[in-house]
Amino acid sequence: MSPPPGEVVEFVLGGAARIPLDDWPVFRVRGKDANDLLSRLSTNDFAPLGRGEGVTTAFLTPEGTVTHLAHLSPDGDGLRAVTQPGSEESFPAWIDRYTFVEDCRVELADDLRAAWRVGTELGDPLASDDLLETDHVFGPVAGRVLSGPTDALAAALDGRDEPVLDAEAVEQLRVECGVPAFGKELHDKRHALEGGLMPFVSFTKGCYTGQEVVARQDTYDKVVRRLVGFVFAGRPEPGEALVDVGTKTSVTTVGSTPATAAPADWPDGPACLGFVGRKHADDGTAVVTASGLTGRVVELPFPRLRSGA
Repeated sequence: MSPPPGEVVEFVLGGAARIPLDDWPVFRVRGKDANDLLSRLSTNDFAPLGRGEGVTTAFLTPEGTVTHLAHLSPDGDGLRAVTQPGSEESFPAWIDRYTFVEDCRVELADDLRAAWRVGTELGDPLASDDLLETDHVFGPVAGRVLSGPTDALAAALDGRDEPVLDAEAVEQLRVECGVPAFGKELHDKRHALEGGLMPFVSFTKGCYTGQEVVARQDTYDKVVRRLVGFVFAGRPEPGEALVDVGTKTSVTTVGSTPATAAPADWPDGPACLGFVGRKHADDGTAVVTASGLTGRVVELPFPRLRSGA
């Protein structure tokens, strides 16, 4: 049974839980140029990956906005990629768009499924010829992505005494951890650094698509928006914009969307994720929504994760 949304943070800080990724497609990436091509197309450095290791990387447009996230791990003579829901066609199409003479094939693996394990008591990772469990943090919480054939994955997970988080518990944990999600905080108009994807960006690897924009934003401090938490006096409507940031300056073009409110109230009110201009991103900054809800900016992750993780 899943912990209630209001208790899930304390639970994962003292144990472990499972997040099903049944709607997250898994791909096999094959070909002698596969590793090199994906490295040149995405933000993170995965050249040194060995067996049982994994890395999450972002795929960007030339303008530096985010199109896909993928968790990659070595798989035989190629890679295994777990991507966000709804990318069954768009992810291989994106790779194909930049494939010219390279030998690289991205194939949807209908026989493979994935799960996310999070918490402080994960135990030793699993690894076999087909079953891979590789590190992937869930914001400030330790995590691993586990993928493999459907039956083998089910058997491995059934052998662990862990609750399966339901959708509400996952959303509560995600919001308080400050983990952005596609269709909510992330989309193809959102830049990688403003979307909270700094952990998945290497500044020491070679060039990749969108790298010039990312490097310029980092070097010259040109990230104009920040992903932040909010706490409001009431529950905002999904996508409700902020109309005032601070106590003196009216801001109508800040583009902030506290679109995601966690299911259970944080002690001071509903916990939310959204964006503000960087000069308004300090912890405690006063905010007002379009419907008149007052609130404040909260540094990510939310405080009980900062003190307990």
